[in-house]
Amino acid sequence: MNSYVKFLMSLLTLMSVSFVTFAQEEDEEADDVEEVVVTGSRIARTSNYESVGPVEVITIDQVRDAGKNNIGDYLIELPSANLASNQRSVNNGNSGTTEVNLRGAGSGRLLTLINGRRVAPTGTGTGNAVDFQIFPLAMIESVEVLKDGAAAVYGSDAVSGVVNVKLREFEGAEFYGSFGSSAQGDANASEFSFAYGSRGERSSNVTAISWYQNDDLNMSEREYSYCPRLEPDYILYFQYFGISGYGNEGDNVGNNQTSCGASTFIPNGRFYTSSGSQTIYTKGGDLSPFYWYDYAGYNAETATGRGMYNYSEYMQLLGGRENYQFMTDGKYESDLFGGATFDYNIMYSKRLSTLQMAPVPMGAGAQVTYGLTIPADNAFNPLGEAFTYRKRMLDVGPRLFSQEADTLRIVLGVSGDLDFLGLDGASWEAYTVYHRFNSPNQTKNYIDMYRVEQALNTELGAGVVGADGQQYRCADSLARKLGCVPLNMFGPDSITQAAGDYIRYNKKDKLLTEANEYAFNVSNVTLFDLPAGPVAMAFGFDKFDLYGEDNVDGLTEAGLSSGNPRLSTSGGYVSEDAYFEVQVPLVSDTFLAEELRVEFAARQSEFDSFEGDNVERVSLYWKPIEDLTIRGTDSTSYRAPTISNLFFGGGGGFPTYVDVCEQNYVALQDAATQAALTANCAAFAGLDTSTWSTSNNQILQLVVGNPDLVPEAGTSMTYGFVYQPSFKFIEEYNVAIAADYFELEVGNAVVTSGVQNTLLQCYVNADPTFCGRISRPAGGDVVSVETAYLNSNSLDHYEGYDVSATADFSDLPFVGGDLRVQLQWTHLVENTTVDATGVSDDYVGQCYDFGESCFNRDRSTGLFTWSKGDWTVNWVTRFMSGISAPEDALNYFDVANGGANPYTGAAFPAGVLEDVMDTYSIEDFYYHNASVSYQYDDNTRVNVAITNVFDEEAPYYKSFFGFVDPQINTPQNTYDIVGQYVTASVSYSF
Repeated sequence: MNSYVKFLMSLLTLMSVSFVTFAQEEDEEADDVEEVVVTGSRIARTSNYESVGPVEVITIDQVRDAGKNNIGDYLIELPSANLASNQRSVNNGNSGTTEVNLRGAGSGRLLTLINGRRVAPTGTGTGNAVDFQIFPLAMIESVEVLKDGAAAVYGSDAVSGVVNVKLREFEGAEFYGSFGSSAQGDANASEFSFAYGSRGERSSNVTAISWYQNDDLNMSEREYSYCPRLEPDYILYFQYFGISGYGNEGDNVGNNQTSCGASTFIPNGRFYTSSGSQTIYTKGGDLSPFYWYDYAGYNAETATGRGMYNYSEYMQLLGGRENYQFMTDGKYESDLFGGATFDYNIMYSKRLSTLQMAPVPMGAGAQVTYGLTIPADNAFNPLGEAFTYRKRMLDVGPRLFSQEADTLRIVLGVSGDLDFLGLDGASWEAYTVYHRFNSPNQTKNYIDMYRVEQALNTELGAGVVGADGQQYRCADSLARKLGCVPLNMFGPDSITQAAGDYIRYNKKDKLLTEANEYAFNVSNVTLFDLPAGPVAMAFGFDKFDLYGEDNVDGLTEAGLSSGNPRLSTSGGYVSEDAYFEVQVPLVSDTFLAEELRVEFAARQSEFDSFEGDNVERVSLYWKPIEDLTIRGTDSTSYRAPTISNLFFGGGGGFPTYVDVCEQNYVALQDAATQAALTANCAAFAGLDTSTWSTSNNQILQLVVGNPDLVPEAGTSMTYGFVYQPSFKFIEEYNVAIAADYFELEVGNAVVTSGVQNTLLQCYVNADPTFCGRISRPAGGDVVSVETAYLNSNSLDHYEGYDVSATADFSDLPFVGGDLRVQLQWTHLVENTTVDATGVSDDYVGQCYDFGESCFNRDRSTGLFTWSKGDWTVNWVTRFMSGISAPEDALNYFDVANGGANPYTGAAFPAGVLEDVMDTYSIEDFYYHNASVSYQYDDNTRVNVAITNVFDEEAPYYKSFFGFVDPQINTPQNTYDIVGQYVTASVSYSF
């Protein structure tokens, strides 16, 4: 932990300062100000302004006026929520969740609360992220986002910050309904809710039911995402070798007319015969040579039927989702325990989410068990020799993912004051939380690879007509009794309905999370009085019992599925925590010290399954003059490993990768690295790096859990100022300016050893341990790489600034009414993530994760609200700074010397270099949103919201050496992929 002396000196020599979003106005005329509990502390204070941590408050009206039907979709657009995760837009299979990723530190390092009480993981079974779709909007008053570490107060996961959902209290009833649609009439969304609140002499209750739905959106519905396009280097490569269809040097390197295809798993079938790679282009036709680089056309009208397959024709930009929600929240003031208040909260949420993916890619490189070789005596084999193959199984149908996620959360609590002990103003609470997440998931149109093996092995007998005109049947008699039909893999539309039905199967998995929490807290205990005020204390105890399961389909566990291999996972842990928090006022009402106080918090955590930890936080709040507040925190934090990190039974996927033995990659390296790659690729893989070019950009990654992991350990510093000028001519505008500097470091980060890193450690460093984890035939493509969860020995580092400003202008000239201006800006200095072996990269100003997400260095939002009478108009401008072409691309194309074609060595034709660099970069980007609200009468309010007013299309972008990544040709997790969108809503209360 940083020295407290250094910390205080940093505050006094302030460079920049602490951020708060001002969502409320103080009532200066009130003598008695109600104390509130601010997220980040259990000691009450008068307002969010007095918090030592930067807290941003978002009202539910802001969410609904923006046309959103859940808080997750709003939070992921905050400037501070860079690289937030909306799983709807992950098109390679997703969980259907909406997660929030503060500072880009990961959604698992953010703690979520409801009214200050922990929300257990939802959405993944064995992970630790929360699905922000589970909270019914009709029950929410506001959402507080603390952008500071708070593990000393709340425990595990509060590393990058805390999101606290605060529930509303009201009397009466409210109906709400909305409908939204894109300018193209698709991606429709609807919401309906009913809330009822009542209050008696001793009791109160608010209950709501809600339903909302978001339709899916196909990639084929948008021009930019119709098909995956090759990055410029491949186009230049094909042009250099004069391959037909790609044009002359520099043609189509930066537009949407490059070849439309990305997969060598083609519907016709690709056959690795002794005569080379072969296919059959027409039904019933003859074998012909297959070349993966053949021009495939650039849209449906120009498709050639050759080259690589366009899987995007079956893929979706957004999955569909439907949510049903219920919540009831209430209190009862009793005569027990000196007038204790009993409270309860019951929440139930059901999410139905769907996603469609391209049909299964089957054969060599996609599966690792059965059915990977077509026998020589197969009924349809025209060559009489055995060989491996690849085929896109269009005849079986697209993969259809569906999740049915049920979340139940029950809270029972009791609270009261400690006046009977002479502790005036002190309070206590005890509560228990039961949480259960249950999600049966299904994927239709997977393939049973053992049945494929049976259907490929045939013999003469009554059945189907083979290539030689004779009758064939499956050779296995038991398989025949089960309905086995010989499988024809040759050519388009080759698989019969009966054969497809025999090998097809629907995979069924089930996720489960159960959590029990027991907590006791005492707050606002006055230990003694100092001249500047009372010394206040809070303390408490907490027990958290977490268990999770990922029950995998039996066929998948047996290795017989065409899907990614995976074994079931189950496990859990129990933590027991004790904490305390002290607030000490040092000076007040003196020169340069209207108020000066320090706060200290500490927590000790013990786990039953792994090493425990203790964390601390020290904070300072200094108001040298009435208009200026200087404040900051220095803290440590921790995050417990997830159940999946600890106990994952094993499994994998097929990520894209860069083969470090490929000639283009080797050419970019320094002389020493080139020499190492040349020698080791020859020794370990039998490859010549001067000529080798991979034909497959996806490989099987296998990951296993590690029960020896320890918790991640974080350090966080946030410091800054809040300035609210009160001098003449300015005070009336309620100007508030705030800024803060933040720095977060995470040690012992849980990471995997990584595919790319494993390849580098083998082929650069000749490390036999890593080479042993690579499966690769001599002279061929990588087949699979084994990785494991580890605690990194290096530090993840996140650093930047937040700035905000607000102002109010009353009685505007000419138009009248009032205008409120709110500006927020986040500037990232560094975001460095280090893997287990020390390989790191600063992602600020770059796109990564296969080009699907970008860390814009600057993100800002301007909200302008004009109100007059019954009318309210909002205008929101969102800014995201540009992404520069990576240094490797600049060097590869010799940009410093005017640019050169890497294949000819000559200068590019005019304009080509600019097109290439434009494809590897993104300019500054703006989005504009607007909404208009009208209060029709005391009961009825109507709102129309337009998102992306000017219908800005997502920027065209390709990763350098990324083949076709990102597959939809834009970073879909960062930019709007739908286009202009209109939502109309009405609320009626009585």
